[in-house]
Amino acid sequence: MAKRNFKTTEIFSKQLADRLESGEDILELARHLHLQLVEATPRDTGVARSNWFFNKGEQGQMVDTDLTDPTTSQKTLPKKMSANGDLYLYNNLPYILRLENGWSMQRPNGFLKTSIYNARQNFLSAVRAKAKIKQRV
Repeated sequence: MAKRNFKTTEIFSKQLADRLESGEDILELARHLHLQLVEATPRDTGVARSNWFFNKGEQGQMVDTDLTDPTTSQKTLPKKMSANGDLYLYNNLPYILRLENGWSMQRPNGFLKTSIYNARQNFLSAVRAKAKIKQRV
């Protein structure tokens, strides 16, 4: 797979901030990103995939080395969010960076950047579709 050129984080955040209209949009983006990360995280026992958690306001400290069901981590996504609130998606497993840096043969080129890019594309497509529906009404 060819490497993609990613824009700086600052430009990426500005583009998303321009698109995010409400807390619902933030939660929708978070769902897309969580799904992409869970699917792309290399799987042996399922622990790494299951340790993507959400927390409002600051990065949480949660780690569960017995957890193997990724739908459990999705349940940490808040039900409501304000457009100006901070939402963190994190994985505190000690070996998650090793997986990103090619430790697993399943994803020797990593998975974070690709997952973020795919989630962004899916989210922006959904925003465009939503805008088209609003124009028709």
